[in-house]
Amino acid sequence: MRRVPKSARYSAADAFNGILHTIIHNGGLPELERLLLFSHYAFAQPASKEKRTVSLTTLVKPNLARPTNLVTAHDAASLLPKATTSKQQEAVSMKMNAGDVSGAVRLLSSEDAVVTPSPEVLDILKT
Repeated sequence: MRRVPKSARYSAADAFNGILHTIIHNGGLPELERLLLFSHYAFAQPASKEKRTVSLTTLVKPNLARPTNLVTAHDAASLLPKATTSKQQEAVSMKMNAGDVSGAVRLLSSEDAVVTPSPEVLDILKT
């Protein structure tokens, strides 16, 4: 979609504002995912190549009226790491404060971990 239809602009801005408000007050990965996927779900057009018989507004407004459908394409719980450490939480907070949303999501979804030094780890690294 090249543009947001005029009659759907207020509804789109209101839905987007609601997502931002939720992020500011609640935070969390599901809300960030809603923000990142907003345009995909709100302004999605039918996949068929048939000639459209309804206006773009008729397609957009129902998508905006159902904010629960904007949540995710994936299960948000499956994206959460199993356990977050205080260092990881600090790093994510620093990324978010700097405005680096993609960096914060990358830190949260990373499975990399720092292991404690031991002879077994040293042997693994040498091989």
